[in-house]
Amino acid sequence: MAQLIAYVHISDDEGVRHVFAPGDELPDWAVERITNPKAWADGVPPSAPAGPSGGSGEIPSAGPVTAPPTAGVPPRSGAGSGLADWAAYAAGRGVDSTGLTRNQLIERLDAAGIPTR
Repeated sequence: MAQLIAYVHISDDEGVRHVFAPGDELPDWAVERITNPKAWADGVPPSAPAGPSGGSGEIPSAGPVTAPPTAGVPPRSGAGSGLADWAAYAAGRGVDSTGLTRNQLIERLDAAGIPTR
């Protein structure tokens, strides 16, 4: 299984935020949501194994956001407001953050109509 090389902050289906560190064993739902190649040792997000529903485990190329639209919106300042937090939030909503600063990413999310407050 692929290994994380960076800390990743993501929200689950209920909007609860989780932090995963390099070396952590990840649940399938987290593997599916961590799409930033910079988070993975080999630079490629892995596919999650098939779950109990018999799915293929493939990461879908597009699909609906399962979390409520405002669930897990990172704060604009203080703890949890860094680029990694915003990148994880964006990735969970299908927005690529590669090469963007935190403020540029927030602008991209706003332009896409994704809640940022």
